[in-house]
Amino acid sequence: MARLDGVLVDVRPDLRPATPMEYSRARVLRGGRVVAGGPQTAIGVGDSLVTAGDGMAVLTMAGHEVIVEPGTTLVVGSASIVVRVGQVVVTRQPEARGSLTITTEVGALGSEGKQFVVVVRPDQSAEITVLEGRVTVTARGPRGWPSPVAYVGGERGGWIANGLRLTPTEPVPGPDAESLRRRIGAVARVMGPELPNVIGMPDAGARTELERHGFRVAVNAVVTRKGPVGTVVGTSPSAGSRLRVGDEVRIDTEALPPDPSRSVAGDATTFGRVTVPNVVGQTFESAARILAGAGLLLGDTVTVVEINAGPGTVSFMSPAADVFVRPGSRVNLKIARSPAAGRSTCRVPNLLRLDERDARAAVVAARLSVCQVTLLTGGAVTNQTPVAGSSVVCGAGVSFVVGSRMWSGQGAPGYLALSQ
Repeated sequence: MARLDGVLVDVRPDLRPATPMEYSRARVLRGGRVVAGGPQTAIGVGDSLVTAGDGMAVLTMAGHEVIVEPGTTLVVGSASIVVRVGQVVVTRQPEARGSLTITTEVGALGSEGKQFVVVVRPDQSAEITVLEGRVTVTARGPRGWPSPVAYVGGERGGWIANGLRLTPTEPVPGPDAESLRRRIGAVARVMGPELPNVIGMPDAGARTELERHGFRVAVNAVVTRKGPVGTVVGTSPSAGSRLRVGDEVRIDTEALPPDPSRSVAGDATTFGRVTVPNVVGQTFESAARILAGAGLLLGDTVTVVEINAGPGTVSFMSPAADVFVRPGSRVNLKIARSPAAGRSTCRVPNLLRLDERDARAAVVAARLSVCQVTLLTGGAVTNQTPVAGSSVVCGAGVSFVVGSRMWSGQGAPGYLALSQ
């Protein structure tokens, strides 16, 4: 029995963990049929493993780690692996108690070695490179070499097509040995990634980031009021932990708190409420992103003279932070400006064809205040007061209309005005 510890994607020079959509880079076949793969998959006796041209697998079997390189086909036996074609790198782990035999159509490798590489080509020729320890090779079938041969660390050898005879034993060139060790080290680094910090990210983005590092993700909904609804407020294990590809990481995502007006005794169901995030001290652009991430909209935005807040940052918000509101509610902001700005003039920006959010941002960026916003049918700004290009006192109010009037057939067209 073997265990598939990890699936990797090898597009040289890049080597990375496979995402769940890429687990097919290493397919486990049982009775000729593909079984569910991915990290932690058990591979039984008689099962085959096939890696794609850009796929790799890392197995654990009989206390040995086996790196299965791209383009390899093998069959798992009882304390043995039959390599049909391809390349495997075998490393004996300190806790190993038994032995692992690597066999081919032609020969069997009795592993006394700590680390060695076996390459089997389509014509059934083979090459064995021993980095550490000792490997004894025995012929399978009557056509092979007459007696076992041993290779020790720093040697390599093998046999020609169909195993008619052995190739000469020779020292492993230094650059070749170093290249193999770098490859083994790269696999070890990818297989033992550090858990990234995903706190504050939307749960979907956090899942993508963790899966990119090769982790399995479990989501746990919590109410902590530490962040906007739908964002990650905690992980287990914590960020910075060194894990293995395929390990499970639990992310705690902020959920909607209960609605006291609709809850009953013993009812922990949450209803449509969100917590207003604290954006005081943020720039207007950052505040807008945070509010949008919490499912809220910008309300009135005015600039005010402040000596205790940085120019261009939010000095006041309404509703206040941590208040429960309905999704889609508007949050009014005051943006600080320096006292000197009150004595200077500012140019009114052109808001036509901007949507409401961008128009508000343009007004604030021009060191002016949003006075009144008239929402008609939605869409882009169709009118503004004062007109674009006018010079006004900094901090003055700018009003604008979003959309065009629609008549219902009776009376005057209706509109919604949002004013300070």
